[in-house]
Amino acid sequence: MDALTDCTATFTRNIRTLTMSKSGLGSADSLVMSSPSGVWCGSTCTASFDVGTAVALTASPAPGYAFVEWQGTGCGWTVLLDEARSCTAVFEEAPPPPGCDPEARAACCGDGERW
Repeated sequence: MDALTDCTATFTRNIRTLTMSKSGLGSADSLVMSSPSGVWCGSTCTASFDVGTAVALTASPAPGYAFVEWQGTGCGWTVLLDEARSCTAVFEEAPPPPGCDPEARAACCGDGERW
């Protein structure tokens, strides 16, 4: 090249969507969060990330409930977003603490509520 030449480069961000849902007993009051941030399921259950991002998930069950499992292809504690993913966090009622009489809930937890 002997002369100045103008050129233009156009870049398009390549993103993938992670869609989260919750199911089971206690799921309405349980949370699912992500790192990097984006998912806070309670309120926002869909987030977009750069393709290839490894998204770490955290399940935080409501009091008296327990996290059971992740459901969905490629779903787990870490989700690789090489393609769009739909994952479900499953929750269930937690068993009473060891030595607790299920009929005397107040004696188990002191507030008369769930364990």
